[in-house]
Amino acid sequence: MTDVAVVGFAQSPVERHGQGTTSGVEMLVPVFAEVLHGAGLAKDDIGFWCSGSSDYLAGRAFSFVQAVDAIGAFPPIMESHVEMDGAWALYEAWVKILTGEADVALAYGFGKSSAAELRRVLALQLDPYLLAPLWPDSVSVAALQARLGIDAGIWSEKEMAEVAARSRAAAVTNPQAQLSGEVSAEEQLGRPYVADPLRAHDCAPARAVPAAGLDHRVRAPDRLRVAGRARPDHGAVGGRRRPRGRGVAGTGRRRRRAARALYPPGDPAARRAGPGRRRDGQPLGRRAVRQSHVRRRPGPDRDRGQGDHVRPRGPRAGPRHQRPRPAAESRVRDGGPLSAVTQKRRAAVIGVGQTRHRSRRSDVSIAGLCREAVDRAVADAGLSLEGVMMPELYLADALGAVGKPLLRVHTAGSVGGATGLVAASLVQAGVHRRVLAVAFEKQSESNAMWALSITPPFSMPVLAGAGGYFAPHIRAYIRRSGAPGHIGAMVAVKDRLGGSRNPYAHLQQAGITLESVLASPMLWDPVRYDETCPSSDGACAVVIGDQAAAEAAGSAGRPVAWIRATAMRTEPTMFAGKDHVNPRAGADAAAALWRQAGITDPLEQVDVAEIYVPFSWFEPMWLENLGFAAPGQGWRLTEAGETEIGGALPVNPSGGVLSSNPIGASGLLRFAEAALQVMGKAGAHQVPGAAVALGHAYGGGSQYFSMWVVAATPG
Repeated sequence: MTDVAVVGFAQSPVERHGQGTTSGVEMLVPVFAEVLHGAGLAKDDIGFWCSGSSDYLAGRAFSFVQAVDAIGAFPPIMESHVEMDGAWALYEAWVKILTGEADVALAYGFGKSSAAELRRVLALQLDPYLLAPLWPDSVSVAALQARLGIDAGIWSEKEMAEVAARSRAAAVTNPQAQLSGEVSAEEQLGRPYVADPLRAHDCAPARAVPAAGLDHRVRAPDRLRVAGRARPDHGAVGGRRRPRGRGVAGTGRRRRRAARALYPPGDPAARRAGPGRRRDGQPLGRRAVRQSHVRRRPGPDRDRGQGDHVRPRGPRAGPRHQRPRPAAESRVRDGGPLSAVTQKRRAAVIGVGQTRHRSRRSDVSIAGLCREAVDRAVADAGLSLEGVMMPELYLADALGAVGKPLLRVHTAGSVGGATGLVAASLVQAGVHRRVLAVAFEKQSESNAMWALSITPPFSMPVLAGAGGYFAPHIRAYIRRSGAPGHIGAMVAVKDRLGGSRNPYAHLQQAGITLESVLASPMLWDPVRYDETCPSSDGACAVVIGDQAAAEAAGSAGRPVAWIRATAMRTEPTMFAGKDHVNPRAGADAAAALWRQAGITDPLEQVDVAEIYVPFSWFEPMWLENLGFAAPGQGWRLTEAGETEIGGALPVNPSGGVLSSNPIGASGLLRFAEAALQVMGKAGAHQVPGAAVALGHAYGGGSQYFSMWVVAATPG
């Protein structure tokens, strides 16, 4: 296993109320600056970012999105978020380095618990059916645990006081500590109880603001042996220290490092992108290297899509499953071009399970909903549980996961896809042989429209739910591409008919027609009622195994889906020049995915795609963003019927998000359905001969993207 070292650390002062600090961005920016300066590196040197925080503690939904603004995540970055302590973000960063996907990672944690009553807020994180209604706050739960230890003779109140006294004394030398000072155990024992047997000294500060309380730089030690690379102690490894005033792109060495950020290791293009200058005479840095897959357009909404970008193609050679496979596919290997220099191991989907998605599953709790999907996935894999990726700790009993590693991922609407990727990386890094990824949503017990219509502090208001946010982007796409108004209705008909062939789908509309969709009420111009996703209760689970587990499944007659490539990218919600129609983060993730999988022509080499389409118009938009069609031409594939089963690229044969939308699980469902296709287990919505499939998820303001390519063979 690769050795990994922490080479930098920084934190903000820990305060009771955080005077003058108003947002996560303001807390994080100085911490990022300090840790990067201390390690002698720049933001562009970071290959992977991972944050740890809690929406509960921040007092608002999607608080972690602010961290992306603090990073300044453009060009888009590879980034993830865990709804847990920052220590788990460090763990995920470590795993990413073990897979070889990054050699430098930055993990950080932050919170602002002074924004609310911490003891009240933490009670809301407990089991909502049994514990939360009793309001056992965090201090009371800790008091019960302390009493159990005292009654069992494991420790005493005096020993607890001695621990607190030692901790406060040690904090005297820590300038960042909130509480410090010399105090005796006897003096503390004379103070009143907060919750018997706990006194104030036994409890963490109730209204602390940890801000960016953990900010670790993680990198593989062998990468430190680069001439002139600064160490955390401001020394240099193997050469002179770079002068502070010099720009990142000021030397050929730095330029080559920027080139490595754009090209895979060993790619000749990385060697060619050495010393050079732009036309304006400025040094060539990362931002100056233009990627070949990024096309220029004359400007927003001005490309009318009159056929200028249509790729010339010869006649189709019959149905997809009867066509010869492209020669390039034989070059696909585990990890693609990166396999020669990484430690990534092969991984495969060996079991898939999902619930029957409905508008209301009043027959089960959240735990029961998840257990339903997990039981099916584990039975499908013929395995027991090992490592578990799951959303809520209180579900451990229901999942049979007590005593096993648990990690909660949260990347807004893409969370299901991101959970699948993190689970895959645990196997690819060799940390676990088999991992269970679980995602769920019970929208019937809340109100997603209200939740997405709030006006968060310091942020742009989101009006009328997700539909109100995305409708202007759809209108911009129609203006830009010149797409006719019926395209969205065509997608809705196709996906709802696909859902009618999927017994797990929420909406079963076998009789839907183009006319009925066009006659449905307009919700957010141009999105009609039948062109939008439903609100669903449901869960999905996927078992991912290593090569040995996959081969054992194959020997037992159970088909598997080999994970050929994975990619994730993040960009801010808003920034000057952001293209909401064709987000750079999505395009960059797709380019990295195809490169890793050895795919040079996605439309020819991918047999089926499960794409996250919450509103029907996103199908043509994402076809372009993913590289299946040129800018402005995605709608032509839809109109020609090429995204139906039997077409050039069947899209969402399962019915997709337009037929089932348990938001937390929707992304993992796309990944799972892609796996089912190459396993040949999709039933009535099976695409004949499907051997290579795409799973896709996005979230937030079109800013979080997760994708994978799965195939019937390891490559």
